[in-house]
Amino acid sequence: MKILELEYRGPPSLGGVETLVVEISKQFKSKGYEVEIWSTDLLDFKGERDSQLERVVDGISVRKFRSFKIPRFPFFIAEVLNIQSRDTTPWREKITFN
Repeated sequence: MKILELEYRGPPSLGGVETLVVEISKQFKSKGYEVEIWSTDLLDFKGERDSQLERVVDGISVRKFRSFKIPRFPFFIAEVLNIQSRDTTPWREKITFN
């Protein structure tokens, strides 16, 4: 069986979710499953990017994809929740690709 794990930030990013995903993947691999982790290329929540888009971590294939960071995050949430904010620019116009 093949298992694909998706997450926002993948290895080598450090954090609770990242560590848990790698540990679970190692357990699946030890049971004979094929495991692959896919994530964005973001290393942190400030926008730092990973230049290496493919690597192997503890025998598990990790693949990263280019992504974008939504600026002014609280305003994005306000729009999704339909809460009135002072900034009326649609969030789609605020997206930047680095």
